[in-house]
Amino acid sequence: MKKFTLMFYMLVFIFTCGDVLLLNFLYNTSDFLIKRYGYSQEQAGFEVSIGFFMAIFLSPLLGILADKKGKRGHFLLGGFLIITGCHLYFTLLPDGTQGHPTS
Repeated sequence: MKKFTLMFYMLVFIFTCGDVLLLNFLYNTSDFLIKRYGYSQEQAGFEVSIGFFMAIFLSPLLGILADKKGKRGHFLLGGFLIITGCHLYFTLLPDGTQGHPTS
């Protein structure tokens, strides 16, 4: 049986945590936007779909870039940090009753 390096296990851990964060967030985002900001079901669905459409176009491009650079672990860590930052940003936004989130 092949022995894996510590880096492999760290990447598996990061990927698993990132996947859990992202999937839970995406499954609950519509309800979050409706309850916290008063979005309609259609508005919330549209906002959530933006992330999926971005993934359709960005995943292949970032995959090619990661293959050319050869630093897949760095891309994985960078993506995890971006996702974590987005989650923190959403938790710090004021409620919809306090005005528009971007104002």
